[in-house]
Amino acid sequence: MRHVSRIGAVLWTDLLIRIRKPSTLVSFLLLCFVAYLWVPDPDSGLALMTFAKQRVLYNSPAMAFATAVLGSVSLVLLGFYLVSHSISHDVRTRCGQVIAATPTTNWEYLIGKFLGNIAFLSLLTAGYLLSSIVMQGVRGEAPLDLGAYFSHYLMMLPPPIVFVSSVALLFESIPRLAGKLGDVLYFFLWGLILSLPVGLGSLPGGNPAMYFDFTGMALVEQGLLSQPGAESVSIGVSPFDPDLGVRVWDGIEMQRSWIVSRIVSVLASLPLLALAALAFHRFDPTRSRSLQTPSGKGWLRRLDLLTRPVGRRVGSVFLAGSRRTHGLSRAVLSDAALTLQNNPLGGVALLATVVLSLLAPLSLVARLLMPLAVAAWAILIAGISNREQRAGTVDIIGTVPRLADRYLLWKLGVSLLLGFGFTLVGILKLSVVAPGSALSLLGGTLLVASAATALGSLAGTPKAFIVLFLSFWYVSLNDGGNTPALDFAGFFGTADTGVRLFYLVLAIALLLLAQLVYRARAR
Repeated sequence: MRHVSRIGAVLWTDLLIRIRKPSTLVSFLLLCFVAYLWVPDPDSGLALMTFAKQRVLYNSPAMAFATAVLGSVSLVLLGFYLVSHSISHDVRTRCGQVIAATPTTNWEYLIGKFLGNIAFLSLLTAGYLLSSIVMQGVRGEAPLDLGAYFSHYLMMLPPPIVFVSSVALLFESIPRLAGKLGDVLYFFLWGLILSLPVGLGSLPGGNPAMYFDFTGMALVEQGLLSQPGAESVSIGVSPFDPDLGVRVWDGIEMQRSWIVSRIVSVLASLPLLALAALAFHRFDPTRSRSLQTPSGKGWLRRLDLLTRPVGRRVGSVFLAGSRRTHGLSRAVLSDAALTLQNNPLGGVALLATVVLSLLAPLSLVARLLMPLAVAAWAILIAGISNREQRAGTVDIIGTVPRLADRYLLWKLGVSLLLGFGFTLVGILKLSVVAPGSALSLLGGTLLVASAATALGSLAGTPKAFIVLFLSFWYVSLNDGGNTPALDFAGFFGTADTGVRLFYLVLAIALLLLAQLVYRARAR
């Protein structure tokens, strides 16, 4: 009973901390808004689900299936960033050192955190389910069938909830993966587990990934194979052809083997807890502290030693400039130098981008080099606007005359300065032959810098910006310029003046919101 009591205490405390945070309410409201966006009014020419451009009737099976699929894919991505700060919170608040001094074992602590992650994600999922049901009341074209919702959600959502809860603890238990590196690596892991089950579906003898299908994509593929028009099915906000009429679809027919595969998919995540227990630092300050400089004898240490001289050289350019300026300009240049010295790979990436932009042909610069450069720069600046919050040095800024009052302007200046280091050569080259693309790249630089500054300041962590930026960047590149509204940085040259103005207004709005919140916190 003592084991159960300790696990329950960790679980309950973790859940209460999460529920009481304003970000939880924001997350719930965003889920409601997302459910609203995903179920568009058919009069708008868009639909939640289509088969070969034919709209599917908004009945319970179709809406339950589509929203469950979208919720599963989103949960595997966003859920990680929502719960992957559980252990680090105890490190920052020093509660972990108190826990380490108690009889609570590593297993009890990690199981409590694991169950806390599951409980929190389950609450958010329940809110999303409720929002989807409400949307049928708003948009629905058939009677409500609650059984269809519960069966589809129970089939789709438990594996991603357990997987995210497990892998988040594993990443946090490994100090090197508990920070920005882990946030970026997980995004690519999400892309792998999203596409791999579908890719293995063409193998003879069935799809082996059904039993390790955390997103449910293999199940979706199996369920749609026998449906007419499934070769061009679209789930999500999609245009449809009204001349084809409306298709009445009663959902996929559940099979007993699928239930077994989903149960196995849940169990397949549990070994990650054993790995987390083996790697868990138990709040040893020599292992759990957030390291800016890699240590040890691993490849990260060797890579850091190899690139650090270059990072220092590039950073010294900004540092030399700071000695010749005063006030805000000096703070911007000094902070930029500090960023590159703490992240030497960023300095190497900046130098390589400048050299390659000068030497590469224009087509390669626009379509390949600039997307990679913008991604590298965005990851580099993700933690700039919340660095002082995470380090506990916010009060020190108040001792510098007028700097605290211009905090966001300072951080925006640092992000823009580094951003133009990555994109300026590309902007100048594009302006000669494609001024529209150059203008879009200029606006995209401002947008990314503004989003990194605003979201980092509002959230107090780089996670929010990293996940939103990488998701949008991924969608934009995969769209290939077919949708002008997604060409936020002119990679494909399809954005028009309206799109550029929209992103400019969005950048300004984000900064104004962040400034209002910052001043409210300061008071």
